[in-house]
Amino acid sequence: MNLYKLHTNKEELFGYEHYDGLIWNSEKSVINDDVTVYWNALGHLSRKDGPAKINYKNGELRAQTWYKDGKRHRADGPALVVTNGRREYWYEGQYYKNMKIMQTQNELI
Repeated sequence: MNLYKLHTNKEELFGYEHYDGLIWNSEKSVINDDVTVYWNALGHLSRKDGPAKINYKNGELRAQTWYKDGKRHRADGPALVVTNGRREYWYEGQYYKNMKIMQTQNELI
């Protein structure tokens, strides 16, 4: 198998050539000391049991972002959590002002 690199927004992803195309790492990938990401088999940011992108600065947690199949998504809380208190609510790639609106419009209550 040949190793390939994919560059997106200054991030470097690694994938392996497979008989039916490129298969991207579906496990944890450490991009550098400041970013950890999780990918699905299609190369999209995605994680079922936690944030798919975790940002650090000088070893301290700064932000966590939940993704599902490449779209910001979290049904049970904010999809973006920043340590300065910022929160953003996203459901299947759609932004919502708060969790109650998100749950009501998507019949999650």
